[in-house]
This record gives sequence, C-alpha cells and structure tokens, in this order.
Amino acid sequence: MKVVVEDGVHIRVAGDVQHPLLVLLHGWGMTGEIFDPIVSQLSERFRVVIPDLPGLGQSEPALASNGLTLAGLSRQLFEALTPVLTDKAMIVGWSLGGNVAVQLAADYPENITGAILVASNPCFVERPDWPTAMPESTYQSFSGALQENPDKVLQRFALLQVKGDPNARVLLTRIKKLLSEAAPAQLSETLRLLACDNRPVLHQLQQPILHVLGTEDTLVPIALREALAESYPHHQIRTVDQSAHLPFLSNPDQFVQYVWQFAAQCQCKSVL
Repeated sequence: MKVVVEDGVHIRVAGDVQHPLLVLLHGWGMTGEIFDPIVSQLSERFRVVIPDLPGLGQSEPALASNGLTLAGLSRQLFEALTPVLTDKAMIVGWSLGGNVAVQLAADYPENITGAILVASNPCFVERPDWPTAMPESTYQSFSGALQENPDKVLQRFALLQVKGDPNARVLLTRIKKLLSEAAPAQLSETLRLLACDNRPVLHQLQQPILHVLGTEDTLVPIALREALAESYPHHQIRTVDQSAHLPFLSNPDQFVQYVWQFAAQCQCKSVL
C-alpha cells in the first residue's frame, strides 16, 4: 500500500491505477486503518484511497481559524486529496465520516459520483424534530468527560461501537489496538462536529446515496431507517443483520457486495 502526505493529511492508496476511485472516510476518534480488513477485496475492483481525517489519526490538525466546521474540514480534505484523485470518485463514509462525505458530495458534485453512508446519522444529536439520535444529555456528558479523561472516553466509545454485535470481542480487540496506536490531534474539536445538523446538506445532493445500517447499533439506532426513508425517499437503505456500529467489519462480504451493486449505479462500469 502506497502512503503519501499531502498538506498534512496522511493518505494511503491501494489498487490498480486503472480502476475507478473509491475514497474511504473513517469516523470520530479512529484512523483509516479501521478499513484494512476490507481493503484487499475492494482493491480488486477499485483504486482505494484512505485518508486520515484532518485532526485525527496521523493527519495534522484541521485548519480552523474561526472554529472547525464540516465545510472547512471537507475543503481541506479535498484539497489534500486532489493530487491523488485523478478522476471522479465514489465515497464511503463511516459514522462521522458519513457527514464529511455528504459535505464533500455537496461542495464538489462534479468530482463525487455517489456516497455510501455507513452507520451514519445526518443529525447525531437528538432534536425535537429528529428523535432517532443520541440524547443531548448523553452527548454533553460524553463531551465533558473527554476533557477530563480522553483515554477513558475512547475506551467507552469503543465498547459502544461493538455492543450487541456477536463478534464484539474480536472487533473490540481491533478497535482498542487502533486507539492505542493513534494520537489524534483534535479529539474535542472533531467531536463537536457530531453536534452539527447536516440534514439540509444531505437534502442538496443530486448523486445516488446509499445508507447502510447495523441492526444492533446503539450509536445509530436502526429506527433511523424509517426517518431516513421518510425524509429522503430517493435514497437507498440497506441493513446488515447482527451488526452494531461496524457493519463493514461484522459482515465484510455482504458489505462489499453492497458496494459493488451501488458502484454500478454510480457509473463505475469497470467494477462490473
């Protein structure tokens, strides 16, 4: 796997240069290495590009002179990816990475053919008109605890990601290993991005959108399926049974099949 650093963003690339481009965006507190178990399969048909989001993983801090925003982070990420993205790309965004993917698709529609949003909520924190989300009190408690003991919060977050998954023990071992090796620069700043209401941006998108949800996810509840279907009737929704917050690791073969099928709709014809 090739590794490059562009404008402080750590990027790994795998797969043939002739294949269509696929960008994988990880979630809060994690690194792009979370996708490693499926990279081999995906790179059979894609040129896979895996950045660490600015401020997380091995990337340098996000630029935020007036406060970090999804729009600002996506702009910095896109500029860093530009030398690598030699053609249009499809994006897979997991958790917080899903909202970054939405912002990228909205801001650069000529470059993004479609997005797969995995265990991602356009509004992660509960609102009066959006109850299928994390309670505000839970988010505030999580944010406050992060200031006092970030390591403890990350361990708690790891447990929440695998809760209810039959493979919880194996997945937890992997997540804890990644967390122990990472030293993210902006945990608190990027956590605040989870409080953003990204629903209006998601409504702007003209590209095909696929939501993939885990049926046992405690962070992004399966009840979100109905809310998404009502608010975004043109989007596709798939589920992975017996999966918590990491459906691409709980059932990688099923997830990769979803990617193949969706890619065909995004005019990635060479994956057929």
